[in-house]
Amino acid sequence: MKKVLFFLIILLLLITICTKVANNKEEPVNDYYLTYNEIDIKLNTLFSNTYALIGEYNANRIEDYENYQSNIYEYDYFEIETFYENNTEKISSITLTSNEIATRENIKIGSSKEEMLNTYGNEYKVIGDNIYIFTHNNTSIEFIIENNYIMGIKYYKE
Repeated sequence: MKKVLFFLIILLLLITICTKVANNKEEPVNDYYLTYNEIDIKLNTLFSNTYALIGEYNANRIEDYENYQSNIYEYDYFEIETFYENNTEKISSITLTSNEIATRENIKIGSSKEEMLNTYGNEYKVIGDNIYIFTHNNTSIEFIIENNYIMGIKYYKE
């Protein structure tokens, strides 16, 4: 009887520990994110952690929106826009600014619309006739198309 009771106590402890570990996972799981110099830059993560890994930005500016203020950090090939949540600066969007950097799926500014559709599939939303948005797990990647070629790429949180 003592062995059974001991086993049940151990089992309950393990379940409690596993539940706490599962609840402490960083959220949300992002499918669309940028990898730069083997560093994953994910949406809704702490900018300070990303900054510590990728280093100094070239310039930054502040954008004032109706209900909040945003920082935009300019790097050589992309910009990172941030927002504040509970006094913590988090990444809200990443905009590619050069054809020297590609998405994880190897699509970049200058790639064709056909390459984009072959890579990302046919589940997308079109705004106007030239903005294609692919969404997965509350993250989106947006492509601006002109003359059947990509002119802009942006990652953002839904």
